[in-house]
Amino acid sequence: MKLYCSGMKWKNSLLLAGAAFVLLPPLAPAPALAEERSPVRAELEQMSLFLESEQMVEAATRTPKPLSQVAENVTIITADEIEAMNAHTLAEVLNRVTGLIVDGNYTDFGSKSSTYIQGSDYDHVLVLLDGLRWGYVSFDYPETNTIPVQIIQRVEVIKGPASSTWGSALGGVVNIITRETGTTARPKGTVSGTYGEHATSDLRVDGAGLAGPVGYYLYAGRQESDGIRNARYLDSQNFFGKLRLPLPRDMELTGSVGYSEPEYKYLSLTEWDLDFTANDRALYANLDFTAPLTQSLTLNLAAHYLEDTFNDSSQWISTGETYYKKKLEGQAASAVGRLVWSGKAQTLVLGAETEYRENTDSDLIAPYTAPDLDEDLWALFVNDTIRWQRLTVTPGLRYDRLSVVDDDLLSPSLGLTYQVSEKTLLRGSVSRGFRKPYPSMTDGDPYFYIVNPNLESETIWSYQAGVETTRFSFARLKATLFEHQATDVWAHDPDTWAWVNDGDYERQGLELEAMSATFHNFSVNAGGMYLLMKPEDEEDSTVYNANLLLQYDDSVWRFQVFGHYWWLDGKIKGATFGEEKDGTVLWDAVAGWRFKAWGGVQSEVFVALHNITDEDQYFDNYFPNAPRWVEAGLRCKF
Repeated sequence: MKLYCSGMKWKNSLLLAGAAFVLLPPLAPAPALAEERSPVRAELEQMSLFLESEQMVEAATRTPKPLSQVAENVTIITADEIEAMNAHTLAEVLNRVTGLIVDGNYTDFGSKSSTYIQGSDYDHVLVLLDGLRWGYVSFDYPETNTIPVQIIQRVEVIKGPASSTWGSALGGVVNIITRETGTTARPKGTVSGTYGEHATSDLRVDGAGLAGPVGYYLYAGRQESDGIRNARYLDSQNFFGKLRLPLPRDMELTGSVGYSEPEYKYLSLTEWDLDFTANDRALYANLDFTAPLTQSLTLNLAAHYLEDTFNDSSQWISTGETYYKKKLEGQAASAVGRLVWSGKAQTLVLGAETEYRENTDSDLIAPYTAPDLDEDLWALFVNDTIRWQRLTVTPGLRYDRLSVVDDDLLSPSLGLTYQVSEKTLLRGSVSRGFRKPYPSMTDGDPYFYIVNPNLESETIWSYQAGVETTRFSFARLKATLFEHQATDVWAHDPDTWAWVNDGDYERQGLELEAMSATFHNFSVNAGGMYLLMKPEDEEDSTVYNANLLLQYDDSVWRFQVFGHYWWLDGKIKGATFGEEKDGTVLWDAVAGWRFKAWGGVQSEVFVALHNITDEDQYFDNYFPNAPRWVEAGLRCKF
């Protein structure tokens, strides 16, 4: 689905605002005022605020820095939040982020999905797992149903291009950071299981601890379902392990390896007498070495490897015979080195990156195997964080040399944050991003693809401005304006059906987010996005989406009710094959009771009800969302 837009022309205003940030003198700290702290204010001060200085972000510059110094529009989701929502997939987690639309999230248990950030296309989004570029190597599709949510420590979402740091990332970044290894000889972990309608189950076990000086984290999980709608079954198993070895002179070596293999039926078309099934296999590994060279200078070296196989097939329902079977295999290996210099008022990151990718496509019915396709890249990047009293300036620049296109790419960015007061922060940024083609688009086998050797990268200029404040005792608020101007956008040539660079598109909109203070253990989170899209030669379209989370949490009971709404005005090119269903709200609810079981083990019994009002909400009538269904489970922490 491609979501593009045009409209309001406030780019100049944003640039003037950025200049004003630089020219304004720093505000003097306000004198402390004696005031009576209400219960609401007291609880608000204990909450995790947008502006919390201890909240660190890695995705913006490839090194942790406080959220208050990040100019990009960032959302962070923690492991505790993922547990509270009882999420089974990363798509469920991302579906709760303001500004994101997740297609396929509610299709069925463990379904394939696509993520769109502020109207970008799904393949404009870069997914990272501990720095590893995630997705099918063959065609850069960032499928996430092979990433088990239990291994996630936190997710950082950057909304808007991040090419000055990460290269091909036109729409945004979903940065996944896995759980830390253990720090005690006695292991700590979790055993959990859920079971629901249609034999739907999710079993997990993980543990972390120390074996001598080596820290470890281990995970194993299995998901199964007979299919909540149209017998769209799922059978998936996942394994993950991480080791951390401390070295002399405060050096550290961390390595991880994982394996996932889901098998599923994702579509059933009885009118065509066809079922469509798939099997994914992902083997991945990361190695990270960190060495402090001086008190201020740190060296980091990292290596990543991904091997994936995607088997896509269809069968005649009446006979069970296979009609179509295609196999895509890919391998990707990359290495990154960076130096990080941290001073009292500055953090400078200088780095280099190289990657090699290779893939093979096969028709298993013909049979026929295409020649191998490969690509490589190397890049240099630098970014800086300069702090001067209440002003933070974050310039960035990256140079990419790609084998798949003729032109080298230069991606600059500039961000500003200004701390108006202890409770209010202004943000502004301008950046250039790109999305590279993959080899099958430019040099693929004609047996499988219609190619265009002259296809170039899509590019974009992005402008964002926002404000975040906690000055109101009852809530914290965040607002962001954005404008994304895309050029050389890919489109199908009507004569050849090859991808060509054709047209300019703009996407503009507004995000609003609010989180209430916790009062008597109750709190409310709300967020919404208005998006205006205007392809160059087509009619304008608008999208509205909104999320509402009501929650209660004390030492024993916790409840969540989550509502998700979206509405589309007009047709969007590439959005659907059939008719979409919009203008409705899907409601989910989770209730949990925590208690101490045998030996003082902290345990929780929980029940989840999905699509409470049994509504329809989907982009394509070939992939309708799941109807109302219920599940229950038990979670034990040792």
